[in-house]
Amino acid sequence: MIPSENTDMMNMPQEVVYATRTYFMDVENKRIVGFVSGLKAMEQAIYKILLTPRFRHIIYSWNYGTEHFELMDRLIEYNYSLLREYITDALTVDDRIMRVYDFEFSKSGRGLLVKFKVDTTEGELSFEWGNGYVRGYDV
Repeated sequence: MIPSENTDMMNMPQEVVYATRTYFMDVENKRIVGFVSGLKAMEQAIYKILLTPRFRHIIYSWNYGTEHFELMDRLIEYNYSLLREYITDALTVDDRIMRVYDFEFSKSGRGLLVKFKVDTTEGELSFEWGNGYVRGYDV
């Protein structure tokens, strides 16, 4: 709608904020079943972002996913700051994610374990990520 001189600007349509409702990914059984919304949907969105390599799949924009994969096997402290930056950059592209913080790094087997917290529009989540898995849980 294009406003005219006689249009009352207070009655113009406002920006629509969409709910987080999406399909539920049952990761353990490798299937999609029903729907999920709220904090659980945000957990799933973060999970998908972290496990999607950036620039490798034409179905996603170049802003989606992370560039971390080559760093997870190298236990060099320099990589910690790069991983912190990659994770934060990847997640904050989603406008429902407000802050990524409280990073902790430790050795896990032959790889690296990263723990961090995420503030979203739906609430706060904590994540553990390493050795090929991502696990999120409510704080």
